[in-house]
Amino acid sequence: MSFWKNLFKKRSEDWFYYHIPPDQTPNDIEIKDLKRDEDYLSVFLKKMRIVNVRRGLSKFYGTVHSYCKMYHASGTDAEFNVVTTASNLKELDARNIDRVIAMNQRLVGPTAYTGGGFDMEIGLFSIKSADLAQPYLSLLQDASSMAGVSFIGSALPYAGLIKNGINLITGGQNDTILEIGISQTLDTIKTGYYVVMRVPKDQIDKSDLKVDDDFRLTNKTGQPIKDYPYMVIQISASPEKDDWARIPELQKAYKELMNKVRAGDYKGAQEAQVVFKRTVYTSNDLLFKDAKRIYETVSSKVSEILDTTTISDTDRPEMPALEAFSIY
Repeated sequence: MSFWKNLFKKRSEDWFYYHIPPDQTPNDIEIKDLKRDEDYLSVFLKKMRIVNVRRGLSKFYGTVHSYCKMYHASGTDAEFNVVTTASNLKELDARNIDRVIAMNQRLVGPTAYTGGGFDMEIGLFSIKSADLAQPYLSLLQDASSMAGVSFIGSALPYAGLIKNGINLITGGQNDTILEIGISQTLDTIKTGYYVVMRVPKDQIDKSDLKVDDDFRLTNKTGQPIKDYPYMVIQISASPEKDDWARIPELQKAYKELMNKVRAGDYKGAQEAQVVFKRTVYTSNDLLFKDAKRIYETVSSKVSEILDTTTISDTDRPEMPALEAFSIY
């Protein structure tokens, strides 16, 4: 994304960036390195603040664009694009622009971490209001929702569309300002809270910063940080992928298997079970430990039902929905 690289290089020299220690965050969140083939990665935009830096304009659109890319063992990089225009960011005027916006927007994950670097580019833009701005931003936001931030296969087809769209709409130097942003590659991914703030580094006392319980930035006495735009970003790790049952390729393979079992097609069910196994074990969205657990759990149920139907159709157990299986 050449536009982003040039933009960040040009405008980031005075920005403050900090990985906040656990004792300055809610619940003393643990800081740890993500473990390859053991953790799922999630990234959240927890909070952002905008201030009145646009003089002479009465309206604008506040838009956040996140582009994240991570290596995947399949050989295909996982790319996730999110464009969001929160309802309370649309068409702000000079009287109410100075505010903290609660987002808690999931930008990535939970996504299987299989090692390698992680590229993260997140920017808050103010875009001059125009006739085409709102519907075009809405289109990009809808595309982001369809692409998703958890499933690699779903996100990839939309990556080019969203990147090109945001580059077009933020490409005008006069009508668009990058209020705050971050662009970096993490070779080692550490969990915790990160702050990016448009302020000279020597003007902030790191030890006096705190992320409070609603994720605002304050000093240690609880006074909010008001003078600078900022974003609070959280990176977290989990050994579990709670939304595994919604992986599109798994749903498709399981539906075929379920139909064969329900129809009493013993041979067809065996063939569909082989397809399901291959689909699960080769899914880019799953760590191997979970792929194995999913297949073994589903396979056991299929065997139980098929064995039962050879004895008595009247006592045949129902093939459950994929979401009904518990693997953790």
